[in-house]
Amino acid sequence: MRLIQAGMIGFVLVAVSAIELLLERGQENWDLGYWVVAALTLWGVSAGYRIRRLMVSSIERMPEKDFNSERIQKRLNAGNLIFMASASSAAYWGLVVRLVLHGTFWQAAPFYALGIIPLLRARPQRYPSQTQTPTDGIIHG
Repeated sequence: MRLIQAGMIGFVLVAVSAIELLLERGQENWDLGYWVVAALTLWGVSAGYRIRRLMVSSIERMPEKDFNSERIQKRLNAGNLIFMASASSAAYWGLVVRLVLHGTFWQAAPFYALGIIPLLRARPQRYPSQTQTPTDGIIHG
């Protein structure tokens, strides 16, 4: 899971760096397009957090007889992937601001930060063993 996270961070950083080096200064006007992109970004990132939280809470509600560490680990991995994908999508929306809407770096920077910071802070959740309860191995990040 850490390898996937490192790959996502690397890809976002390379894409942002390449675009920022190749593009010229854009327009500084904020029109409806920027606000639509901002709303879609906030919706996407919040959806990733919500889905991850729902997947973890469903594990916490499981009866003890259903504790199958492989099943729980797959569910946690899916939640982690959804979270990381939604976080990195925020940075990609920053690229949309630069490439499609012809915005400046400062207009795209909040999107880049909203994508990179959660990826850097994310700690993949793990279910350690069958002897512990599912909530013992959950690290929220």
